[in-house]
Amino acid sequence: MPKPNERTEHRRQQALRISDSPVLADQFRELTSLIAELTYSDTEREHKKSQITYRVNLAKAHTIFSFACPNEACVGGDFDLSGALATAIDAHQSWTMGELPCQGRCVPPLGANTPCPCVLSYRLALEFGPVEAASPADPENTWD
Repeated sequence: MPKPNERTEHRRQQALRISDSPVLADQFRELTSLIAELTYSDTEREHKKSQITYRVNLAKAHTIFSFACPNEACVGGDFDLSGALATAIDAHQSWTMGELPCQGRCVPPLGANTPCPCVLSYRLALEFGPVEAASPADPENTWD
């Protein structure tokens, strides 16, 4: 059986970390909608690598809100938007935006320990609703 490379092992560890975190719908009950617009580019912003719009399924997405670096040669280069998202939710902001450089490093053939040139620009659009209170137990269905 082949030994997993660094990138594969990092992705596996990140998947476990994300799956162990609470689901957004459970943690932030007042959040009713979240749309993430993500644009990956290089550090000079000369080459746009990809752009996606992601309508988040709040019942499935986790509070560790992280996206993998698209650079195949990058190890450890996730873009973690968890803090930005939590801050926006706590402040009930209708949107937040920013930019994150990749914190990963490139492995051969680009050279060991070369900083990854990827940058993520993001915009998160949020909608909120009232938090529904738990309904009281129906007295006819209680067991004594």
